Amino acid sequence: MVRRAEASFATTNSVEIGAAWIRTGETSGKEYVSLSLAAAEFGTRKHYVNLGQGAGQDGGTFALI
Repeated sequence: MVRRAEASFATTNSVEIGAAWIRTGETSGKEYVSLSLAAAEFGTRKHYVNLGQGAGQDGGTFALI
């Protein structure tokens, strides 16, 4: 279970499927978004991903890594 009060954002798709936190990279010092996603459609495991700018993309395009 995600403790939503500690999360920076809630992730929804009609229902809440996860949460996201703003983190800072240890080496780069840049902020990024770390997500935890869980839903029956994803299987029984929780998925942990980062949201980052896609390689070669402009400032408005992001990808789950």
